[in-house]
Amino acid sequence: MQRLLLTVFLGGFLVTTAGCPSGGVQTRSGGGLRGARPLEMVMEEVGGGEVRLSDFRGKPLVLMFFTTWCVVCQVQVARLQPVRAALGNNRVAVLGVSLDLQRRLVPPFVRAAGFNFPVAYGKATMVRKSVLGAIRGVPRVIIFDAKGRLAADFKKPVSSKVLLDTLKPLIKR
Repeated sequence: MQRLLLTVFLGGFLVTTAGCPSGGVQTRSGGGLRGARPLEMVMEEVGGGEVRLSDFRGKPLVLMFFTTWCVVCQVQVARLQPVRAALGNNRVAVLGVSLDLQRRLVPPFVRAAGFNFPVAYGKATMVRKSVLGAIRGVPRVIIFDAKGRLAADFKKPVSSKVLLDTLKPLIKR
């Protein structure tokens, strides 16, 4: 019984501290990284191979961190679909990054949620430290300009309209 209570307590603690939604402050400033030199991360793509942030240079990149158990993350994916359609799928890149510890859950979730963009496995250490800082809540949407510099960092769910308004000035005409 004590083990069950401890498990429930710890599970609740994790959901409230690293859970969905993040409750973070929505910001376009990106903190001290805004306008800094291009950032680089290398991750394993779902389905095999490596994916790098630099692979998407030349067009704006929307980086969305998620977990399979996060319902709000599914809503955020749905908000990305009309944005890509409005801007043109070939004019903006999107990369999903799963922070799930159980990788086997990710491919079926990606199919069921209707992701129509590449997905990579994030590293467990990203919750504490990454080149983007700690990724503590999901969904988290980070937008880079075409040169790979941080343009926006949304630490809570973001609407399609705000995504469009943020991305439009970054699209090459």
